[in-house]
Amino acid sequence: MNIVLLKRGPRVQYMQAVDKPLDTALEAVRYQIAGQIAPSSQETYRRDVTRFGEWLATQGKQFAAITLDDLTAYRDWLTMHYAKSTAGRMLTVARLLVKEAYHRGLIPVNFAERLKGFTLDNESPRRALSEEECRKMLAAIDRTTKRGKRDYALLSLLIRTGIRRAEVVNLTISDIGTEGGYYILTIRHGKGDKRRIAKLQPDLYRALQAYLITREDVAPGDPLFVGIRKDGIWKNTPLHMYGGLNYILGECAQAIGVHLTPHDLRATFATLALEGKAPLVKVQYAMGHSDPRTTERYHRKKENLADNATDYIHITDD
Repeated sequence: MNIVLLKRGPRVQYMQAVDKPLDTALEAVRYQIAGQIAPSSQETYRRDVTRFGEWLATQGKQFAAITLDDLTAYRDWLTMHYAKSTAGRMLTVARLLVKEAYHRGLIPVNFAERLKGFTLDNESPRRALSEEECRKMLAAIDRTTKRGKRDYALLSLLIRTGIRRAEVVNLTISDIGTEGGYYILTIRHGKGDKRRIAKLQPDLYRALQAYLITREDVAPGDPLFVGIRKDGIWKNTPLHMYGGLNYILGECAQAIGVHLTPHDLRATFATLALEGKAPLVKVQYAMGHSDPRTTERYHRKKENLADNATDYIHITDD
């Protein structure tokens, strides 16, 4: 399948040469979808269907072989690239597309029934791990192997800094440094192409160094996290933003018996930091959010009755 990258604004948009099986599957349900919505919305929805097909192509997936993990990854991608209202509409179209494809016998299972949609603005749809779950998952990684050293450093970084999946795959070795006596990670290409600094705790810095020692002949501009071949030789290309990271996390999450995406670890960072009494503005900066309300949505336990806002009001009868 030939894929061509076209730049449009700050984002990279993906187009592909027409893939006959994929195009046939999409066309088979496109008019059925159009018949279920108002004529004024049909063109918008058709574009959403096409974009879903283009996204599948970038993942190397045939429409007839999509899984729940693929739909979850698409939801995550929408979250990263679109406003919430637009992402919600596009996800609705994708779910409807899957439903119609299932009824037409093009796919064996209607995964859309099991996919969670977007929640209200004051709640995050992500699953935040507890500290104990984080420790258990990291402890299950075999750190005597090169792959294990990488996976431990990678997941520790996601949990301890809250950086985005897209930011992780764009990191280079030279992004690790020091400033004012502290270890830091420079995130040069955050959302909106914003630059920020993440503090690396000493033990996290040591985990990164333990992983990097296993790689040979590396240069400062090389990707920080790369894939590894079956023969144990490191690749020279960065981890794939979806397949590579999702696969690693999927394996490691088996230790705690849950399904996770890299963005769940971002939610974990925000939740644990806020529950640890970190000021909202500091967590907001660490996550690269422009609006503190976005950060606050990750605080899944803000209504904890053991430490409620009413406990801070001390008015008693005389």
